[in-house]
Amino acid sequence: MFVFLDNQYHLLYSCSIMFPKKLEKYQVGKNVIFQLVKAKVTKKRIPARVFLQLTKFCNMRCKHCWVYQKDYQDEILKAKELTTKEMIDLINLLYDHGTRWINFLGGEPLLRPDLGKIVDHARNKGIYCETSTNGLLVDKKINELKRFHNVCVSIDGNRESNDAIRGKGTFDKAIHAIETVLANKIPLRLHSVLSGYTVNALDDMVKFFKNISLNSISPNVPSPTLKIVTENCCLPTIKL
Repeated sequence: MFVFLDNQYHLLYSCSIMFPKKLEKYQVGKNVIFQLVKAKVTKKRIPARVFLQLTKFCNMRCKHCWVYQKDYQDEILKAKELTTKEMIDLINLLYDHGTRWINFLGGEPLLRPDLGKIVDHARNKGIYCETSTNGLLVDKKINELKRFHNVCVSIDGNRESNDAIRGKGTFDKAIHAIETVLANKIPLRLHSVLSGYTVNALDDMVKFFKNISLNSISPNVPSPTLKIVTENCCLPTIKL
């Protein structure tokens, strides 16, 4: 289990439009912003936003992901999964230290059978909750996803680039997941990894993003620390 603590000056991208209810928008947004302002004024490091890994397991094997890479596999497989109580206790501890925004990650977060209970606990404490998913379990876990303030679905370029990275047929499944999230009026963010696979699909990505209702887009690049990263997983050098 890993907890990534964000710097207290992290930009609150699209924060003001991610909340489904006016009252909750005010209360949760106020909680996050207060902690950021407090950190700025007191010059103390406050983990206002935390990336919390709910599980090490995933139902995909993406080429650029660190979860199942050989360099980390032994360490990951030996890592103990937190129980529901331990996860709730951790959220309480984070809250006491100033956390007001949690991004629940994996692995694949939707694989946890107690996801709904964990998110309900965080929301009841006034914590802004979002999650990132590959989208394969969206139909089965739609009730759990409705508990989040924001849901991020991963998709890497067009069908050709996405399926080369994530596996055959995963592009269509990601599109279905996106449509399902939007149909249920859940605020949506998309995540894409910029790499040698996707660099030629950028135009397709932009066209697709323009045609759907998004709160934000979060591009990323593969970690250069992974030995498994090949030339195709890295962005090519561009001469200006």
